[in-house]
Amino acid sequence: MRHRSAQAQIHLTVIRARVELVRARTALVNAARGLVKSYGQRLPKCGTQQVNRDVAAGLHAELREVLEPLLQEVESLNERIQEPSQARSLKNQHIQFET
Repeated sequence: MRHRSAQAQIHLTVIRARVELVRARTALVNAARGLVKSYGQRLPKCGTQQVNRDVAAGLHAELREVLEPLLQEVESLNERIQEPSQARSLKNQHIQFET
């Protein structure tokens, strides 16, 4: 049985971590849409990458205030997901693990 190299393992971990960030963002956007819908309103149609605090501009002030932290977290996740891939920067590094 052949094991992955330490570098391959860290690259795979970076990819898996990014997948989890995307899942978290999707869940938060779906939650925001569901909360808004329960008030008879809708968030504008857009991809999860475009969701930010501005999409709540047309909502009632109270609802906007409640959604602010949730949409702020979506913005934060968008930034982290869009950062240059850590995997690319790891290509030039030699990763040493203590054995």
